[in-house]
Amino acid sequence: MREIKFRAWDKMLKEMFELPFGKNMFWYEENRVNDLTDYNVMQFTGLLDKNGKEIYEGDIVKWSSYTLKSGLGEGHEKISLVRFEEGAWQIDSSFNMAIYSDIEVISNIYENPELIKK
Repeated sequence: MREIKFRAWDKMLKEMFELPFGKNMFWYEENRVNDLTDYNVMQFTGLLDKNGKEIYEGDIVKWSSYTLKSGLGEGHEKISLVRFEEGAWQIDSSFNMAIYSDIEVISNIYENPELIKK
């Protein structure tokens, strides 16, 4: 069973931090209640990248797509956004990221949105 974890991007401070509770929880900080409206919350996928770094929803990852050409596998490097779709963690159009071993987290959508080409 995978560990349920969250992190959050503070929209005002422009910082990422680990969130100690679930998406719908409140927490206390310096005599005030935070209700998550000022944060973008991301869930841990339960997967690690090739360097052992935890992969979260909203991460930007680098990975290889392979095509067959003359009987040999040829790799094409891609950069994609991690998202939950159709019951699985996905990268690119419909690639289930759990089957790839060469995924590397290079940033996230909040710190470097320019890495994702429209």
